[in-house]
Amino acid sequence: MHESQKNLLGAGKKLVVLPIEIFKREFDGRLLIASHLVDRGYSVLVCPHADPLLQEVYHSFILYKDHAESSLKRFKLWKKHGNTVAGMDDEGLIFVSPEIYIKDRVSKLVEPYCDLAYAWGQEQKQLLQFAFADQKIHVVGNPRFDLTRLYSATKSRSKVSAGFSNLAVLVNTRFVNANGFRTVEEEIATQRQLGLVKNLSHEQAIRDFAKAEQRIIREFIRFCILASRQPGWRITIRPHPAESPRLYQRLAERLSNVVVDNQSSLLQQMKDHDVVVHEGCTTAIEALSMQMPVFGLRPDGLDLDYGHFANQFSENLGSARATVERLRRLEQPCKTAISAQEVQYKINNWQSADCCQKVAESIQAIHHRTASFATNGSSLRRKAMISLVRKRGLVWRMLRLLPWKRLQTYLLNFDYVEQKYPQLESAWLQARYAEISSLHGRGGNAKIHLINEKAFLLEPT
Repeated sequence: MHESQKNLLGAGKKLVVLPIEIFKREFDGRLLIASHLVDRGYSVLVCPHADPLLQEVYHSFILYKDHAESSLKRFKLWKKHGNTVAGMDDEGLIFVSPEIYIKDRVSKLVEPYCDLAYAWGQEQKQLLQFAFADQKIHVVGNPRFDLTRLYSATKSRSKVSAGFSNLAVLVNTRFVNANGFRTVEEEIATQRQLGLVKNLSHEQAIRDFAKAEQRIIREFIRFCILASRQPGWRITIRPHPAESPRLYQRLAERLSNVVVDNQSSLLQQMKDHDVVVHEGCTTAIEALSMQMPVFGLRPDGLDLDYGHFANQFSENLGSARATVERLRRLEQPCKTAISAQEVQYKINNWQSADCCQKVAESIQAIHHRTASFATNGSSLRRKAMISLVRKRGLVWRMLRLLPWKRLQTYLLNFDYVEQKYPQLESAWLQARYAEISSLHGRGGNAKIHLINEKAFLLEPT
């Protein structure tokens, strides 16, 4: 389709596209990058990473979520449309092994279509060198740690009073296998249908992992009950986005000083609390970056590899009772297993807040073309039709009953992507952008245009 035939928005302007995979993990960081770019005169499109709108982008700069072989088709299309394309992998900090990370996330096939690769630190840079030349790799850190550094300067909770009788505890959970919206067997069936589980041993590994998580959940519940008995303490449970909050809500209904909050941003929650309790979650890393005491809770005798890296950023305990007793002694410094030097090697902006600035500067150095994107291409009409059918619940359920494997896989993927990214409202976006952009003192004056229920365009005023 020729551009003259399309309904274009943003034509004739320098455009940067920031696709997002997991909203709660990435949105604020991408918004901070956007504010730096708006300050430099760029228009910025923010949308879900699977939005069909991305198939209609021309002559822009696209900052994608990875540089894996599974993304090769997208990269080829974007380069065909004259875009400059870069990869920033939010999974580049924690991985099972260097070999598996390279196999799953770094592709030599993608490299010819990827103009820049942003690295968390020197460690990830070494892995990216498997496919990318040094001149393509920019070591910048990650936007999340710009945010934690900037937010720590405005932290609303100061050191708690003597005796630590007025303690605000943030309990971060991530028990998706044992406490997800689907049962373990339903999750295995879904993953099998999507091709993510291919043998019986992998299925059994998921079941074993869920059993281990069940033990950890029970210990977290005990912790919340014991902590709720401490005079003046208040406990906020923050469930993982893919967890069902119902278990925790039932607990909060019984305990007056326990609440469940899966709506507030993590940054705001860390500002409003004194200490974080977690298990194997990257929240520990962000909390430590905000100079908060961080404690890991994993039952003694549990053999579980997952979370080992994140647990290096916390002082770890083996029972709910031991964790409560340790919180009563917060005058003693929190002990972590990782040194500041090791952290700096892995996270380049650990001691600074310059990742987003470096990203914006690198984009400004190579991207000067004017761009456009369409609001009514064929792929967009297809998504609009699917969204309409999905809202008509009966028709959607009937489609799910059809025995066509390709259709079922498509519907499952559509559901999965939709659940990870909420619908947006203009007033909320305006307020969120104003708050994020104010952290670095610039970029606050921007026009915000909603393109659809999940995508928007920021333009300099």
